[in-house]
Amino acid sequence: NNLNIKKIFHLPVITVLCLFLLSSCGGGSGSAGTTIPADQRAYNAAVATFNAGNYGAAKTAFEAFIATYPDPNPLADNAQYFVGRSLHEGALLLPPPTGFTLDAARTAYNLVSTVYPNSTRVDDAQYQIGRTYFDALPPTAANFNSAIAEFKAVIADYPTTASASDNAQYYIGRTLHEGALLAFPPAGTTTYSLTNAHAEYEKVLANYPLTSTQRDNAQYRMGRTHYDVLTPAATDLESAITDFQAFMTAYGITAPSSDDAQYYLGRSIHARALILIPAPDSNTVSLQIARNTYVSLLQTYPLSIRRDDAQYQIGRTHFDQPTATATDYDSAITEFTKVLTDYPVTASAADNAQFYLGRAIHQRAMLNDDPTAGTITLSKAREEYAKVNSTRYPLSNRLDDAVYYSALTFHDHRECTNELAAMNNFVANFPDSLLIPIPFAQSHIDDLNIAIIANRTDANHK
Repeated sequence: NNLNIKKIFHLPVITVLCLFLLSSCGGGSGSAGTTIPADQRAYNAAVATFNAGNYGAAKTAFEAFIATYPDPNPLADNAQYFVGRSLHEGALLLPPPTGFTLDAARTAYNLVSTVYPNSTRVDDAQYQIGRTYFDALPPTAANFNSAIAEFKAVIADYPTTASASDNAQYYIGRTLHEGALLAFPPAGTTTYSLTNAHAEYEKVLANYPLTSTQRDNAQYRMGRTHYDVLTPAATDLESAITDFQAFMTAYGITAPSSDDAQYYLGRSIHARALILIPAPDSNTVSLQIARNTYVSLLQTYPLSIRRDDAQYQIGRTHFDQPTATATDYDSAITEFTKVLTDYPVTASAADNAQFYLGRAIHQRAMLNDDPTAGTITLSKAREEYAKVNSTRYPLSNRLDDAVYYSALTFHDHRECTNELAAMNNFVANFPDSLLIPIPFAQSHIDDLNIAIIANRTDANHK
């Protein structure tokens, strides 16, 4: 929507040609009749500034255009729309320029319909008003309710051939989807659920069979509505697999969401393989097939931001074997190490890879006759757990896990005194830990205290 294609078709043919042949029509030179009019030059320059991401200068340029070339200039409504877009995009920057707020963008979008009621931009402006509510941070139920109302107004007021109607339909699904994940309460006839979101995504495919650029996104999000179930059952994951496979079949590897679809296809196969009842079909769903899917992502998408996640999940397919062997853990160690070697510490999978490197070494050491001998030892696992810390990964949700499992390395070698100190350290530093319940750690502490008082070295660790 950055370049108003609809408006171009309303301009004289000679002007349209000049838009696309600037080398022969620019600068006011050339033969008579080929000079770009001053208003078109000013508008083009403002659009170029917007496209360059200089939203402050773009807003100023579009406002200057409106002042110089007010209605009935055929580009004045476009300029007003881009005043809104400039404010909107600027408001999403961190930090935003002074005065660039979503409220200000909303006001500018509203002027498109009030000042230019016959504009071909009114549907786009209405859609963008909905986006200002959807884009607000932090998301709130009130803003999401307003977003849905605005998106529905686009579909009600403008035909399905309007440029914004498919975007509005898609974002009804997105809003319901995100609201369901945030557990927003129902509002009137709107219920935030993954099922309702899926139904709205389906309407993009049904109502815009040829024209929408959101079709691939809708197909991908349909799969996510199944995958994103809080505790997905086998049937949820099988439906997710079907939707992600449909995406890959219909849109291939060139669609913008294709790497995400490939990744979540692997995640869905991976999760389904771990649900043993009912047993997955080993010919279509297995940890090996999940691994192959992740490997395919690495081979196919050299620039994907999912690469570190896929590499980490390859390690998990080895670690997650229901009856893991020494070979499985050795492979997991290799794959987790690749994440830490090939990607920066800020990569989304780095803290998980670091934690599971410790876990894999921990489990591998326990398969040895003596888990303190050799290079793969319990003390080596502790070293890797210690690297999951607030200095290296300040926002990681694995900090408490790492401290707890580090304490378990003492438990697993019956080092009661060291385990007691480590468990007490865990409870003291993570009193609100949710991932590892405090009562479970406390049971270790209670048992150890009893054992130590009784001068036992073989505490019945719980």
